[in-house]
Amino acid sequence: CKCWPGFRLKDDGKTCVDVNECSSSLPCSQRCINTYGSFKCMCVDGYEALERNPNTCKALSVEEPFLVLADHHEIRKLSVDGSNYTILKQVRGNLISTQVVVFVLN
Repeated sequence: CKCWPGFRLKDDGKTCVDVNECSSSLPCSQRCINTYGSFKCMCVDGYEALERNPNTCKALSVEEPFLVLADHHEIRKLSVDGSNYTILKQVRGNLISTQVVVFVLN
């Protein structure tokens, strides 16, 4: 037996079941909604889907990208070209841990 795209054959060799593309291949850049036999990508508020690739979302704002840097005492914002540098937050004592967030620019 063979199943239509978006379905897979169960172990019984006779029954086709829906594939949850959202959990297996992560096809969307933001929100993924599994549908029967397929999936749909959605963008969060402030973003829209690209025309050439509707699975990818692009920010609607025109804010310039920036880097966020941290050491033990400050969290700083740096423009990509290095021309603008500001302190976002000063920390009393030591900043124990930080997390890295990666943004992909389209």
